[in-house]
Parts: sequence; C-alpha cells; structure tokens
Amino acid sequence: KTREVAIEDVQGCDTAYDDVPLGTIVRKFFDGYGYFNGAVVDVRRCLVGGALQLAYRIAYEDGDSEDMLRWKVDGLRALYDTKSVTEAMPASAQIEVGSVLETKRGRCTVVDVIDKVDCVVVRWG
Repeated sequence: KTREVAIEDVQGCDTAYDDVPLGTIVRKFFDGYGYFNGAVVDVRRCLVGGALQLAYRIAYEDGDSEDMLRWKVDGLRALYDTKSVTEAMPASAQIEVGSVLETKRGRCTVVDVIDKVDCVVVRWG
C-alpha cells in the first residue's frame, strides 16, 4: 500500500535537472476557469513516500504556481499546443480526439470533446 505525500510536506530537497528543462510549457484545465499555460521554473529532487522523485514548480500565466511530480508534468506537456491556441478557443481547438495522455491512474485516450460545456471525454486503458 502506498501513501501519497504532498510536495509541500517533503524534506531534503535539492536542485535537480533531467529531460524536462526549465521553461518547458504545459497546459492545465482548471474547473470553472478553463485552460491556462504554465512553465517549469524550478526542478528539485525530493523524498516522497520513501523514494527520491523530481518535483517541478509550475508558474502559470495568471501568477499562480504549483508543484507536481513528473507523471503529471508529462500529461500536461501533451496538452500544450505551440500553434497559438488560446484559452478563449473552444475545447475542441485545444485538444484533439485521439490524443493519448499519461496520468497517475494510467493511460487514457480522448474520445470526444464537448465544446458547449468545455468537457473532454476519455477512455481508460
């Protein structure tokens, strides 16, 4: 049985770098607010649940920031499209049907995008 530990609770962090360099752009959907772009601004190696993992500090366009583990950064990188997609565009312009996302729960595939309610429907597995 595993126990999740918040990044904010970890101790013994030091600066680390890997193949997700500083400046990497991600896109995240916030319920009720839509999609926001963010960038990796710091990477630290931290003890989480007894194992060393990389924690990424993401700073968003609106000034907010959060820390997240690699699996989540990888999924949000897949959502980012460098072709000038804005938050005001409909969901179908922001993510394509058929996109495959890696999440902590596993791999899922986008099977439908409903613009009317900014909803993305996925199939797990």
